[in-house]
Amino acid sequence: LTVIEEMKGYGLCISRIVPENNIHMILAAVTKMQVPFIVVGNWCASSYGCRLRTQYQGNSQVKLLDPIYEKDDLFSLRSCASFYIHGASAGGTNPSLVEMMFFSVPIFMYNCSYNRETTCDAGHFYSNISELIDLISAQVSGSIQADNSLSDIARVRYDWNVIGEQYANLLS
Repeated sequence: LTVIEEMKGYGLCISRIVPENNIHMILAAVTKMQVPFIVVGNWCASSYGCRLRTQYQGNSQVKLLDPIYEKDDLFSLRSCASFYIHGASAGGTNPSLVEMMFFSVPIFMYNCSYNRETTCDAGHFYSNISELIDLISAQVSGSIQADNSLSDIARVRYDWNVIGEQYANLLS
């Protein structure tokens, strides 16, 4: 992906572009902080996504990418990100959050019970644009460092071998 070479030290969000994933809040925060940021999602699936894409596509610090399904490309994006923002505020255990937990980068998550449960209350949580800006600012200043706590949780709770063993135990 050439976008990785263009944007060193970027933040990342991989998400469905729907209101309950708070993409509007994420884009507002990152553009106020002037940090390079990539959002991967289905921009044209709704008027919400189309409106946000029109509003932010001219911003040079933000790259709005269409859905990516190639595992290697997703791995490259995730492994080169400096931080990840997860905006889901409804649902349950979110696959994009779980997948990112394996990469040992700071994750800023919308403060809701689903995200807290998925991460065992580890990570960094925000409830509004101001709190998200504070987290991004702390990341940029070096106050928030990458750690392995979320990666450790992911290996214990979400590794396919662990999940397969749990299913086998359930069925035996």
